[in-house]
Formats: sequence, structure tokens, C-alpha cells
Amino acid sequence: MPFAYMVCFMLNMLKQNTQTGLDYFTKNNKKRKRDNKMPMTAAKCTQCNANLQVDSTQDATICKHCGTPFIVEKAINLFKTTIHARTTMVFNTPIRDFEIRGGVLAKYHGSAEEVIVPKGVLEIGYDAFAGCANLRKIALPDGIEVIAHDAFNSCTRLQSVQLSNGLTTIGGGAFSNCSSLKRITLPSTITSIDSCAFYYCESLEEITIPTNIFKAKMYVHSEKNCIVPDAFKGCSSLKFIIAESPLLAWQLKHWKKYFPAGEYIIPVETKIITASTLSQKDKQMYEWMDKSRCRYCGGKINNNSYSSKNNCCKSCGKICDYML
Repeated sequence: MPFAYMVCFMLNMLKQNTQTGLDYFTKNNKKRKRDNKMPMTAAKCTQCNANLQVDSTQDATICKHCGTPFIVEKAINLFKTTIHARTTMVFNTPIRDFEIRGGVLAKYHGSAEEVIVPKGVLEIGYDAFAGCANLRKIALPDGIEVIAHDAFNSCTRLQSVQLSNGLTTIGGGAFSNCSSLKRITLPSTITSIDSCAFYYCESLEEITIPTNIFKAKMYVHSEKNCIVPDAFKGCSSLKFIIAESPLLAWQLKHWKKYFPAGEYIIPVETKIITASTLSQKDKQMYEWMDKSRCRYCGGKINNNSYSSKNNCCKSCGKICDYML
């Protein structure tokens, strides 16, 4: 009897373990099937290397960054592959000159005199064209929003730049030491010109600043609606700054007044003009500002840096820190 009892006990345990194993297998198999049905899969664009979320239920898709079409399986297989896509067109000649990563033109490796940046690029990256000694002319396609700092630094033969509609920011030193650049037209969408953007562009003669930029500040780092006056430091040939905003024109004139010629913030010979007509109220306001009075009422301004009311009008109490 004890032996028979032992056999029954062992058979019962074997049955339970088998059922548990089957349940475990069934559960994991269902989970595996559920995972396989998940439609969104991480992938890399084969052209610009941008991260994508691909719908694996579709046969094909399009990269939202550069517009490149490709089949889904191809993108999935390339997910763990390092890609440095550089194929583009320069005046209809296919060469591998551009290193584009996720919509950012990271580096130009060519030596052409005239270059057209390919469509789909959203930003010209840091140092992208720096030191390109042969570069004379460049055209940027619509859609580029940012030119990062030092992007065209020391392109000493660069004479012509066609900026894109939609450009908002020119970073610090972006065109510094471009000593052959004579004139540049900023698009109406520009909102920020950072420090030393045109530093020592010794041949630059004229620049028009659109109304989106309406104030000058001592330090700017991609702040909207601002320009740093030392953006033109060393531009010894600069004849005209055409400021479409009257307030900006007034501020730039005062930068010339407060900084001596030796500082080269804005060359003394540069004429700062505006085509806008001021209202009588604005004329009165600028008159007060020109005399370092309150822009609101013409009262005296408290210039005691130790006072909690520094830069406040002694008459109306409003803050008047418009100078910088």
C-alpha cells in the first residue's frame, strides 16, 4: 500500500507541473503574439539619419524631416546601423559633400565655389562651412530656421549669401571673418541676431534689419526680437544700417554715442536710418529718451544702482531700462 500511495502522489505532482508549464507557455506565447502586432516600430531614415516612428502595418512611409520615401522593412533593418548620409546635388552634379543628421547640416566636406544646400535641411549646424576657402556663393532653401554659431566662420572668399524664407536666428559669429561679403539681405522672418554675427566682415557695406527685430540688447543668446550691437563689430566699410523699426534705429544710434570709435561696436561712419514715419507721440517719446528722460512722462530717472528704484522714473515710477 505505501508503494501504491507513493506512485499516485508522484503521478499527481507530474500532472500539476505539466499543467503549470502549459499555462506558462500559453501565456508567453500570447504575449509574444501581442507584441508582434504592435504597429509602431523605431527606425532610422536612410537619408538624414533622423529617428522615426514607423507604422509597420503600412508598406511604405515618408520621412517628415527630409521627405525621403522608403519601405518599412528597410527602415526597421537599419535601426541599429550608424548612417552618415551625405549624398546631395550641387548644381546638378551628384557628389557626397553634405553630412546631414536629423535635418541638421552638420558638415560640408566639399570644395565647390558655388553651393546649393539640399531641401529638407532645417538648420545649418555649428562650424558646418567654417574655413571653406573656395566658397564664393551659397543658396539656402526655404525651410531653414537657424544658422548656428560659427557656421560660416572664416569663409574669406564668400561674396554672396541667399538666405531662406523662414530663417529666424543667426547665431553668434555665424558670418564672422567673411571678409569678402559686401551685402546681405535678411528675410522678414528673422527675429534674432546674436553677438559678433558679422564680426570683421570688412567689406560689408549695407544691411537691412526687418521689423521683427525691434530692440537692441547687450547680451543675446537666440532671444527673440533682439540684436546685439556688436554683431557688426569690425565692419569698417559698413555705410548703412537700415532699421525698419524706429525704436531699434534709435537704440543703435545711441550705441554709437555711448561706445567710442575704438570699440568698433558700430563704426562711426555708419548711417543708421529708418524708412518708417514716426507719430507725434513717438517723436515726443524719442525726444525724452534722447535726453535720458522717462519715455512715458519725460520725468527724471533714478540712476542710483544701490536703490531698489534704480532705472525707475521719479515722477511716474515706471521702469525705464530701455537703454540696454
